[in-house]
Amino acid sequence: MGTRKIYGNTGLRAEEHAAKTHTCARTTRGSGAQPGDPGDIVLPEYLIEHKATENRSLSLKYEWLSKITRLASSRGRRAALQISFVTADGRPVSGDASWVMVPVSVFRELVDLAEKMDSGTTYK
Repeated sequence: MGTRKIYGNTGLRAEEHAAKTHTCARTTRGSGAQPGDPGDIVLPEYLIEHKATENRSLSLKYEWLSKITRLASSRGRRAALQISFVTADGRPVSGDASWVMVPVSVFRELVDLAEKMDSGTTYK
């Protein structure tokens, strides 16, 4: 079974649900299709592209990552890609059905920050 991106009301509802998982997030007008308001979800430091599917798998395209990275960088934000596995009404199928991907450089920043907050605790 192939993957298909969800367009229309289900896709917009999935974006709205995804945005609610982030503090201080807003969805963009027209799901990023409006000039000057790219991406799907905006946070103070991040620009997020959101993809949702009702299927059990989703094919990842480098084009999505490249585009959101370029757009985020041009606006002084970090890039992220959020994927959600959803029901027909746009809700995640379970509590662990939504994931966020960030570039390795951003992940490293997050790990370094977590380590500083842990007062030097090392993990085995």
